[in-house]
Amino acid sequence: MSITFLYLFLVLKNTALLKKESVVIKYNPFFLPFLESFYKEGLLLSYKVIYKHNLIVGIRIYLRFLYNKFNLSNLKIISTPSNKKYLKYKDICKFFSIKSILFLSTTRGILTNFECQKQLIGGKLYYIC
Repeated sequence: MSITFLYLFLVLKNTALLKKESVVIKYNPFFLPFLESFYKEGLLLSYKVIYKHNLIVGIRIYLRFLYNKFNLSNLKIISTPSNKKYLKYKDICKFFSIKSILFLSTTRGILTNFECQKQLIGGKLYYIC
């Protein structure tokens, strides 16, 4: 996990803790798969790429909240550049009863623990929510 991904997670978590509804970050094409996985799991309301004079400038991210609490406020970063955590398929099956969502980087892209169980694969654990 590179520093740029840590930047994305910290910006999202801090925005959730400050109870802001949206945030604008500098564009990075590697952020889009992560944002898409957040969106699929219902943690983000939406996101859109910001253009200025036909050039990509940034990404505006809209956070989802329920009962005056943002979903991303309990986001925990597991893997860091110096401490990487890998989970096998058998380890992922142990998390089936837990109500948390694990996000893993696999050979098939960024997947959740439920998608990894369906495809019978493991991967590098990035974060838990």
